[in-house]
Amino acid sequence: MTGRDATGDCPGRMPPEVEALILEAVELIQELDDTGLHEMTPLFYQHGYEQLRISLGDLLTVLGHDPDLTPQE
Repeated sequence: MTGRDATGDCPGRMPPEVEALILEAVELIQELDDTGLHEMTPLFYQHGYEQLRISLGDLLTVLGHDPDLTPQE
């Protein structure tokens, strides 16, 4: 028994593309955390922010959300 339902999906598991984006984001955070203090320049923070923004945007998109949508007040 594979644990798959009639559609071929594994109930309770994330789709592979979602899991891959999550793992990519976790790896990015670990890389940022492992950066030495002497490397934490303004450029480091700017680049790190952009990497995280792109990674989160990709994850939101694959989950069906528009990362560029402005929230209504």
